[in-house]
Amino acid sequence: MKTRVIITIVFLIITILLFAINIPLLTLSSENNLTHAMFLVSKGVMFNLSYIHSVEKTEVIEKYKIGNGNFLILDSIIFESLGLDCPLIILG
Repeated sequence: MKTRVIITIVFLIITILLFAINIPLLTLSSENNLTHAMFLVSKGVMFNLSYIHSVEKTEVIEKYKIGNGNFLILDSIIFESLGLDCPLIILG
């Protein structure tokens, strides 16, 4: 009985601390708010999101990084063909 009480108290303390501390999480969820994955993130971390373009049927890679204030910043997009809905930015 004492062990169960101690485990419950420790669980409550950990839960309170997690809500009190601002831990930045990247949450992947669907339209119905079903959470599929959660990742701890920090400023400067980069990650890729890749998918097959629905019209061009080619791979698109979007490169994101975590910026100040834990905002997502789209760093670059890599795609095989320039077609419908693919961005065109010419620099220089």
